[in-house]
Amino acid sequence: MDSNYRKLLLLGNVILGLMALSAKAAGTKPAISTQPTATLNAAVGTSPSLTVVASGTAPLAYQWRKDGVPVPGATSATLAFPVAQIIQSGSYTVVISNNAGTATSTAANVQIGLPPVITVQPLPALGRLDDFAEFATAVTGSAPLSYQWRRNGAPIPGASGNPFQLSPVLATSAGDYSVVVSNPFGSVTSAAAYLNVMGITDQPLSQAVAPGANVTLICGVAGNPAPACQWYLQGGFPIPGATNATLSLTNVTVAEGGAVLSGGQLRPGRRHGGK
Repeated sequence: MDSNYRKLLLLGNVILGLMALSAKAAGTKPAISTQPTATLNAAVGTSPSLTVVASGTAPLAYQWRKDGVPVPGATSATLAFPVAQIIQSGSYTVVISNNAGTATSTAANVQIGLPPVITVQPLPALGRLDDFAEFATAVTGSAPLSYQWRRNGAPIPGASGNPFQLSPVLATSAGDYSVVVSNPFGSVTSAAAYLNVMGITDQPLSQAVAPGANVTLICGVAGNPAPACQWYLQGGFPIPGATNATLSLTNVTVAEGGAVLSGGQLRPGRRHGGK
């Protein structure tokens, strides 16, 4: 075998040995087993954090980046935001390195914002049967804000606007109305506002009687408390003292016959304010 060839073969073996020793000395390059959370939403003033878990030959060095720019002092496996501020929103990655190489994490989208705060509460409302009623609130907070109106604590399907309009008002619509306002940074529930439904639910029935008979007329009404009523004679003349839902006439005369205006006039009670 040519001596030069032997020398080259020996040199090649030496180089391979040195490379193997170098690789063994360098160890295993970093491998990320747990990536930072993909999305982190946090309210201003809270203390969120991002964490990465990696393996590899020690020592491992960490460098967090925001939008591709290194974050000063962010050199551990956990990136903490002690008092989160909106300006810290952005895309975060971490580069992990050792003598054997580097590994870069997937991006974590961090959004810091203001949770919703109700500045104007919904007001009690008076709704007339077959008409409409409306509730509204005023809220501050970071967009997007979502609304879910509730009646007696139960969500109302499709009631996701502000203001919220209820139409038509039914006798069963009475109750406490509130709204839950939410965004990615929190939620808040308003105070309850009562909807007082007022109106005639059942018209009095016409009756044909002879003079001198007794007559009772009943008008079904809705309201809490029951609204005041006023019965009228034909021609629009109020009957003195006839202010209940039931009207009792004794010894009717021809002047009273056919003269009662169904339902009369309703006024709301005092328990709940109207608008």
